[in-house]
Amino acid sequence: MKSLRIFALLTLAWWPGLADAQARTVPIERRENLILVRAKVQGVEGIFILDTGAQNSMVAPELVFDVKERRQTNVQGIAGTSKVDAVRVTIQLGGSFLSTRVLVLPMDAQSKRLNERISGILGMDFLGQYERIVLDMKGLTMTLTEGAK
Repeated sequence: MKSLRIFALLTLAWWPGLADAQARTVPIERRENLILVRAKVQGVEGIFILDTGAQNSMVAPELVFDVKERRQTNVQGIAGTSKVDAVRVTIQLGGSFLSTRVLVLPMDAQSKRLNERISGILGMDFLGQYERIVLDMKGLTMTLTEGAK
């Protein structure tokens, strides 16, 4: 037991900021090879798809109908380029709150596919704000570690 404590102290000394990092574990769900998580945008809870292949996070228009400050941006997709609204929102996942800019796009196709209302997609712009993300696919949890502040 003493050697374990010494190892832990050495690890904390060697890995700057690890002692100050905050880890939060949230439940996930697997459906059709997708990872779903419950999160809140602007205080409204919804079901989101985690997508490490998505550069930008997206939310359904009904979650941000009251956000006045909008900016038009071009989005390149498989079918070409289109203009969409981008808004800054606060996303709550577990006990952590992160402010980020998201694209506003309908989630009708995703909702129809999963037969459940999907509120958005959390992409790398959101996920990349965490220092570390660990998925426990058997235990159906995700642990998010924020860096030291």
